Amino acid sequence: MKFFSTFLCLFLLSNFAFSDVTGKAHVTDGDTVKIGDVRVRLHGIDAPEQKQKCWKAGQAWSCGRESTKTLNTLINNQIITCKGDTTDQYGRLIAVCYLKTTDLNAAIVEAGMAVASRKYSTQFVPNEQSARQKNRGIWTSDFVYPWDWRKGKEFSNSHAHIVSASYGDGTYTGEILGGTPHGQGDWTFPDGRKFVGGFRNGNFHGYFNATFSDGSSYVGYYTNGMREGQGTYTKKDGSTYVGEYLNDKRHGQGTRTYTDGSKFIGKYKTGARWTGTEYDKDDNITVTYSEGIRTE
Repeated sequence: MKFFSTFLCLFLLSNFAFSDVTGKAHVTDGDTVKIGDVRVRLHGIDAPEQKQKCWKAGQAWSCGRESTKTLNTLINNQIITCKGDTTDQYGRLIAVCYLKTTDLNAAIVEAGMAVASRKYSTQFVPNEQSARQKNRGIWTSDFVYPWDWRKGKEFSNSHAHIVSASYGDGTYTGEILGGTPHGQGDWTFPDGRKFVGGFRNGNFHGYFNATFSDGSSYVGYYTNGMREGQGTYTKKDGSTYVGEYLNDKRHGQGTRTYTDGSKFIGKYKTGARWTGTEYDKDDNITVTYSEGIRTE
């Protein structure tokens, strides 16, 4: 065929097939193409299905067809090369496809018309994060993630994304699971509180940027709703704690710095100073701690 050539080396080991496929592509949907007789499933991403609907301001939007259109536009009837080393259960080559030097898998995720399929790869997570931040494509809509949509699930029982919904006494934007915040999200409140980060079953879980109603803030990690691991807490007056937490308390190595320039450097245990040294603004030692005992 004029526009179709393949270089195929088959190693009959398990179900692996090592191949590059080059030619003009017929786009089946936002994550699947066909080059000649070879069906190719784009590795590490998942796009809305052809018949899938997303929702904008309560109106249905044919995001599946739009995703297909986007991939068609990216390819622009040109010759592409797909590089893969295995096939899926349907016999499709799992591959990363390129138009010259453009990674098409990354490009459609960056355009907001496919998501990173973390079950199989985290390669395209940065592209998804970029599309989210720039409000591109499906990230401007409410949608059920493609893997759950294929199972016939709806917003009430699926992994989904919502643009804005009332939750508690605030407003939530982001991922939900069974109607509860789960995954990346933003939760904001009328009193100025704002929590941006990871959720698990409605609890803070993962890396967070949190602003509290008193004007203080925390940037760091939560586990099941409590600060745990490395974090930075900043009070409204500008004083800070940078260090480790456990069960929502300072615990482990940390530095507490005050507005007058004085500071404590050492270890905390369940919120209290345990071992370490306190310095004045000129770095003179003023107090030491050893196993919780203070010595001046």
